[in-house]
Amino acid sequence: MPITYVFAGIATGNYAAALPWYERLFGRPPDMVPQDEEAAWQFTDTGWIYLVGDADRAGKALLTLLVDNVDEQVAALAERGLVPDEMETLSNAGRKAAFVDPEGNKITFAQPGSAAEGWRAISVGPSSRQRLRPPQAALTASTDPIDRALNARAETTTQRGASRGDRLGVGHDR
Repeated sequence: MPITYVFAGIATGNYAAALPWYERLFGRPPDMVPQDEEAAWQFTDTGWIYLVGDADRAGKALLTLLVDNVDEQVAALAERGLVPDEMETLSNAGRKAAFVDPEGNKITFAQPGSAAEGWRAISVGPSSRQRLRPPQAALTASTDPIDRALNARAETTTQRGASRGDRLGVGHDR
């Protein structure tokens, strides 16, 4: 059965203090407040992020949000009084800026780079769902360890024949 909606959660031990921080981070008040100590923002038709008061889970969230221009995102957040805790340019994979809330939850805004150019959608199952896969030439030529691992995995899958990925339709055009 395909996944059609995503609700990514961020737990906080102090909801009253965290809510204004996330309103600044997201640039607006929540789109929905379903109950006390819970707020939700909708970013795509089927993608939501929610903040929930839950002291036992606080400070452990890791979210990455893809944006078209990380510099514009950082500038907009600076106007709202937030500066990134980390900024990084990734080898052939773009740039990212991470913001850590007062409890340690890490929200990263990432911009795909040159490695994303030429990526193609490939089937991930019997439905029409797709994921992105880099062109083989980019993986083969790359010195990035992740790209090399993907390249080695692709070669191993080809050599083995009917791997689990083959049976599931992962990593192959269908």
